[in-house]
Amino acid sequence: MCRQTICSVFSFLLVLGLADSTFADIPKDPNLVIYYSYDEVGLIVPDESGRGHHGTVNGDVSGAPSGIKWFGAAEFQGIWGPTGYSYLDLDSSTYPAEDIPKSAITLAAWVECRKTGQHHAIISCRASDNTWVIHPQINDNETFRWLLRSPGGTTIFNLNNVGSHGWDEWIHYAGTYDSVTGKGVLYINGEVCESIDVSPGQLIADWGTGARVGYNIDNARPFTGIMDELYLYTRALSQDEIKDLMVSDGLPTEKASHPWPTNGAELDAQVTDLLWVPGAYAVSNNVYFGESFEDVNDGTGDTFKGSLTEAQFTVTDLVWGATYYWRIDGVNAADPNSPWKGNIWSFLLRPQTAWQPDPSDDAKWIDPNAALSWSSGRGGVMHSVYFGENFDDVNNATGAPSQIETTYKPDGPLGFEKVYYWRVDEFDGSETHKGDVWSFTTRRADSGLKGEYYKGDFKTLSLARTDPGINFDWGAGSPDPQVPADDFSARWTGELEVPFTSDWTFTASCNDWVRLWVDGQLLFDKWGEQSGVEWIGTINLVAGQKCGIVMEYYVNTNQAYAKLYWNSPSWLSPYQPRQIIPQGAFSLPLRARSPRPANRATDVRDIPTLSWIQGDTADKHDVYFGTDQAAVEDATTSTAEIYRGQQALDATTYTLPEAPLEWGKTYYWRIDEVEVDGVTIHKGNLWSFTVGEFVTVDDFESYNDIDPPDPASHRIFEAWSDGYGTTTNGALAGNGLPPYTERTNVHGGGQAMPLSYNNIFMFSEATLTLTTGRDWTREGVANLSLWFRGLPTNAPEPMYVVLNDTAVVYHTDPAAVQIEGWTEWVIPLQELTSLGMDLTNVTSIGIGFGTRGDTTAAGGAGQMFIDDIRLYPPATP
Repeated sequence: MCRQTICSVFSFLLVLGLADSTFADIPKDPNLVIYYSYDEVGLIVPDESGRGHHGTVNGDVSGAPSGIKWFGAAEFQGIWGPTGYSYLDLDSSTYPAEDIPKSAITLAAWVECRKTGQHHAIISCRASDNTWVIHPQINDNETFRWLLRSPGGTTIFNLNNVGSHGWDEWIHYAGTYDSVTGKGVLYINGEVCESIDVSPGQLIADWGTGARVGYNIDNARPFTGIMDELYLYTRALSQDEIKDLMVSDGLPTEKASHPWPTNGAELDAQVTDLLWVPGAYAVSNNVYFGESFEDVNDGTGDTFKGSLTEAQFTVTDLVWGATYYWRIDGVNAADPNSPWKGNIWSFLLRPQTAWQPDPSDDAKWIDPNAALSWSSGRGGVMHSVYFGENFDDVNNATGAPSQIETTYKPDGPLGFEKVYYWRVDEFDGSETHKGDVWSFTTRRADSGLKGEYYKGDFKTLSLARTDPGINFDWGAGSPDPQVPADDFSARWTGELEVPFTSDWTFTASCNDWVRLWVDGQLLFDKWGEQSGVEWIGTINLVAGQKCGIVMEYYVNTNQAYAKLYWNSPSWLSPYQPRQIIPQGAFSLPLRARSPRPANRATDVRDIPTLSWIQGDTADKHDVYFGTDQAAVEDATTSTAEIYRGQQALDATTYTLPEAPLEWGKTYYWRIDEVEVDGVTIHKGNLWSFTVGEFVTVDDFESYNDIDPPDPASHRIFEAWSDGYGTTTNGALAGNGLPPYTERTNVHGGGQAMPLSYNNIFMFSEATLTLTTGRDWTREGVANLSLWFRGLPTNAPEPMYVVLNDTAVVYHTDPAAVQIEGWTEWVIPLQELTSLGMDLTNVTSIGIGFGTRGDTTAAGGAGQMFIDDIRLYPPATP
């Protein structure tokens, strides 16, 4: 048994010094990759490891007033919260490889779980191939679980149904593993609960599907309760170090920390004490305080309030409704790193007027049937609501009836694409406090997406309709009587507008296959069997511009659901929390979309072909192109040089007569869709791209999965001839089944070439015949560059490049095929010239493995990935 009562745990903590509230002697560990103290829980939970892996709050996660330590903790309401879920999204796709445990791991946290009838996941990580990586779990049967897997999905060990615990009591959970020794240990409250010795094997260093705290990726095993002091290391801590974590008040930090009032707090008093924990090396504290974020950040104006040796400062005469910002800089004259500039914290005094309107002020795309709500002002007991279409009328109105409720339903429905104004006055029992005038804009009448439903995998179209968005839970049913309940697919097509410029994250929650394009970019392609998974992709989008969006979905059997969310980074302002994308953000696909090159693309080849997907009601296309952004935006059919003419409906490409384009220059273009009446014109977005300062040989972006005899077919293995069907050439270009290209781990753009080799009495070579760009001397280019990555399991075979079937250059590293990360191979063109190569007429380029032409050696096999083959000018001295 490894169960201890909460009393014995606290006794243990007190003996080791928790009551003194001092830092344990734990230096910053270079293997610490995540540390959540949970002392601040807002839109994010900050990572205090120094790695910047902040957790984005989703659902019902909030700060608990106290945790196992004397600072705060995080409460996860789980299935009992208003949304029914609560977790931190770790945005693991952005993690560098060294921050994902591979050779060793320690996962530790304090938890206090509630009995819900479900298991409680502390953290959940899933690889790109959908394999679960780790399971640190509090089981519903009052036991524990600690599981790890290695590449390929092999279980390293599964310590399940071990130990015992109760509910609503603090437990310290810590799991470790070291691949060198093969030892895995689960510690509960600092004692060994279970250990195991296995054959050494490394963990899956891939969290491509995602990582969360408090909720599985498949939306199962919701952690419900309180969590505190979560640590993740890329090494296995000893038992003594685990015990140190239990009693540590957190890592010593250079900056001041643990503010009171907590960051973002709402106060009801005009006098308050500011409290904090000084930085680890501070002798005194410089205090900055004021109503301007910028002034406090810069230390300007009258924000500097003095230098204090104690960690307390009293502020008075605070103004109701105002937001205040403060910062503490640690100072130590004897330390050359002093001062240590602190984070900026804020709090506000709850106003006497109504506040926190919903819809928020200036909100867009509001449903005409929406109800209004707000937060009551301080002391407010009755509310008077004024509503109308004119700002002055609403601002000057009086005499509205009073109500107790903090909601209001306008007489409706309201009109489409109209601006409405509203105001709420608060009565506190003795005085009425006039509210601010807020506004919102209702959505368009034609908001939504074109939804097309098919039998099978896009085999037979059964139904086309306008859907308000993508938020469906059909269960065992069907989208429509015309669509089967099983084995059906759907495609949603339209345009999307974002409320502000930012990096936008799109999350598809589906039980089977899904892929998503936004602004012509493939954000994820998971066209394979799966269950209950969320897929995530991020793209920068600009406010005021509509972009194309396409989502495809397929369900085989069982429960069917498809949902599409968006959110923006929580540490930026403005901020959009995760939500189902509202109907008003969508519009039907009437304009040209999905530009190629992609909008705002960089490093575009200097001989590009422009292409797009036509609008649904288009009959012809007006093409505009130029180098002046404003001129292209404002151009009409009478604008000489920029207007390039009108093209027929099926002509959705345009070849630039002025190519090759100027290196490093930005170009702008626009496609207007003209309907059959010749009068109705849907003006297109302004798109742009910047030409790279290189010549592209092959960037692998043009290949597709379309099979012959479709004239649009352009499969990679038909351009790169390989050894398929031969007995002497063991190369295979591309994948055997769609997707034929690599679309997950690429160097640039959205695609790379998989290239397999088999040198068992063969050599392996794939060759691209060049039809354009044969002159490798233009623009003064001097180097051939290509990017490759291999696998550590590849058989070591020499890698080479061959031009015109004659000039061969081998890579200097005979084991280059075993390099995992993307690696650039630069070949000076002079080296090829010295082999007799005529660089003014390069007709083919081949990539091979082994000794070229040798079919007698019993070599090995493997798979490589190739991307971005380019020609560059000489390096700048």
